[in-house]
Amino acid sequence: MYILFFGSPLTEKYGFIKSIDQPLQEGTPIKYTMSLNTEKFSFHNYYLSKTTYEWALQSAGFKEVRWQKPLVSPEGLEEFGQEFWQVFLEYVPIVFIECL
Repeated sequence: MYILFFGSPLTEKYGFIKSIDQPLQEGTPIKYTMSLNTEKFSFHNYYLSKTTYEWALQSAGFKEVRWQKPLVSPEGLEEFGQEFWQVFLEYVPIVFIECL
């Protein structure tokens, strides 16, 4: 099984792990395993390139598509510290898109 570094067991502290069992390309299934206390559940999503997202959003009528980086709230930094969030910020496991 291929493990995506940005979704490796390093992200388990954030409550999830992402994994794939084939090379990453357009449409590759990505397994998300979420942890909530002692319970775990999994589901699949599919890899889409930035180009595909932008095409779909522009086809839906959006004129501007802006990719945003995540920010950690002051409360999150105070409670857990910068080091805790470093992997999440360096290997962002989800997309943040602003459309106008």
